[in-house]
Amino acid sequence: MAKSAVQQEAERLTAGLWLPMLLSAGYLLVLSANRASFHNNIDHPNGAYSTAWPIVPTAMTAFYLAMVFGHTKYFESRKPMSGLKDYMFTYNLYQVIINVWCVVAFCVEVRRAGMSVIGNKVDLGPNSFRLGFVTWVHYNNKYVELLDTLWMVLRKKSSQVSFLHVYHHCLLIWAWFIVIKFGNGGDAYFGGMLNSLIHVMMYSYYTMALLGWSCPWKRYLTQAQLVQFCICLTHSTWAAVTGVYPWKICLVEMWVMISMLVLFTRFYNQSYAKEKSAKDAAALLQAKAATAKAQQTSGNFAPSLRRIAKHEKG
Repeated sequence: MAKSAVQQEAERLTAGLWLPMLLSAGYLLVLSANRASFHNNIDHPNGAYSTAWPIVPTAMTAFYLAMVFGHTKYFESRKPMSGLKDYMFTYNLYQVIINVWCVVAFCVEVRRAGMSVIGNKVDLGPNSFRLGFVTWVHYNNKYVELLDTLWMVLRKKSSQVSFLHVYHHCLLIWAWFIVIKFGNGGDAYFGGMLNSLIHVMMYSYYTMALLGWSCPWKRYLTQAQLVQFCICLTHSTWAAVTGVYPWKICLVEMWVMISMLVLFTRFYNQSYAKEKSAKDAAALLQAKAATAKAQQTSGNFAPSLRRIAKHEKG
């Protein structure tokens, strides 16, 4: 019995997943090793995670920008790279799993530490180590998310590598590094938890799209991101005014949220305008086709009517 195209694609995809899955497992081992390293500094006066190195975001930002401009130029005269679907599927599925884990872990650790949802003073001591590690994993995942751009560049989706896209990735790397370095405690988790929740929705959609499935929340993703920015902006402003969280770090988050609100709102409006133009164009074509059909039908009836009239006269 012949196999369907869906079955053939499922078997091909399954056979090709072992290498990207091994890479993902190796990366999780690296995260685990870093947790043990940070635990050695658990009694550090500025917190265990204050030992994070600034050379990491500096090097990764430089490497990322070089990759964006260098690879985009390289692929200008070349065909898009093929054979990426296994890696993209594994990456998107990994993002769903790691972000679900972050959301659950944030909730569990906040409850374990006896904290409220918001309004928690920064605690850099041993009691906040476990919650701090979840926040560090969320920060570290910002480097993994740079693969979003790599897939676009390798497939020659240059239009998607916009200023918003590149700025968004670079900005979040540095914003979360500042949080980890100088204030990984208290309400620091709040923005990370919301962002992880949004990413569960976003990467679930990407995973489903690769499988050819429809996603019921696709049209609401940008609105959900805008709501997230508004909530985080309100929270950081409140935290700065009340002194719950260091005001300098709050200013950084406020800048991130305001710039994201402006850029994402513009993106949303442009996307809506394009969608509306496409619908209007489709409606116009449909109307023209209907008019042409009506005219053709009318033209076919005219000779028949003339023949009937001639026959009656005869």
